[in-house]
Amino acid sequence: MSRTKVRGALKRAGVALPTEKLGSVGACARRRSRPAGAAPYGYCWLRGRLVPDPREIETLRIILSLWESGKSLSDIGRDLDRQRIKTRRGGRWKPATIRAIVQRHKGKSDSIEEVLWESTN
Repeated sequence: MSRTKVRGALKRAGVALPTEKLGSVGACARRRSRPAGAAPYGYCWLRGRLVPDPREIETLRIILSLWESGKSLSDIGRDLDRQRIKTRRGGRWKPATIRAIVQRHKGKSDSIEEVLWESTN
């Protein structure tokens, strides 16, 4: 039996069917609540949008301000560990973790200013 005949029989029987094809891009985009993967450090997913995480934004502000002042990644990690600030998973800060955070904001001065502004207000 063809799909068209099956669909017609289901409609005549009163079964509610989706109006879009299951493989269409629009249908997939509307079903998805947020992109896959963890949110970057300092942010969280809220209703499918990336928003600053109030638990991490202060640490992100510290990292970016220390980096902009010229501190090395290792020095930033030591400073955070001395202040007993833990990573998202509760561990110690590694230069690679800090590098990933800095790289996300590197060259985006408006993004850094936004993070610094949001953390103070």
